[in-house]
Amino acid sequence: MLSIELIRKDPEYVRQALLRRGEDTPVDKLVEMDRQRRQLIQKGDALRAQRKEASKQIAQMKERPAEMIVELRQVGEEISVLERAAAEVEATINHLLLEIPNLPRDDVPP
Repeated sequence: MLSIELIRKDPEYVRQALLRRGEDTPVDKLVEMDRQRRQLIQKGDALRAQRKEASKQIAQMKERPAEMIVELRQVGEEISVLERAAAEVEATINHLLLEIPNLPRDDVPP
């Protein structure tokens, strides 16, 4: 299985190598899906950091404001949605990666 890092780093090389092999694979789709997955993970990480900071602030307060607690629950739900979306995209990426054959060496004729 090809690594997504190789495809992300040099998609044109991968595309040309697979074309020499006679394969027409969705390299652009993989790159785009990888970008989406990384964005979802980044958003989830940012929300986790926001939730952690808000939790610290609530812990230091004498009275627990109900609206902040509700907001934290909503952030938690958003994180769950983002995690599920990222998992779906990652499953699709892995499925596509399993269908891509190995790259031929540069000295192999088409």
